[in-house]
Amino acid sequence: MGAVESTEGEREPLLVPSQPATNTQPVFSRVYRRRWVVLTMFSLLGFMQGLVWNTWGPIQISAKHVFEFSSTDIAVLVMWGP
Repeated sequence: MGAVESTEGEREPLLVPSQPATNTQPVFSRVYRRRWVVLTMFSLLGFMQGLVWNTWGPIQISAKHVFEFSSTDIAVLVMWGP
C-alpha cells in the first residue's frame, strides 16, 4: 500500500492460535430467562426516563413563564437527565 513492497515477515500474522481448531469440541451455552427479564427491565426503565426528560419540549413555554427559565436552562434540563 505504500511506496515499498512488504516483506515476508510483515505478511505473517501477529497472533497465532495456540492449538489447531480442528479438534475442538462444540460449546454448549445456556440462555437464562432472568437475563431477558433484566434486559427488559433495563430497556423499559431507559424508555421511561426518556419519556420523562422529553416532556420539557412541550412545556418549555410554560416553564419559561412560570419559573422564569431561559432557553439555556431548558436545554440543560433536557440534556442533564440522560
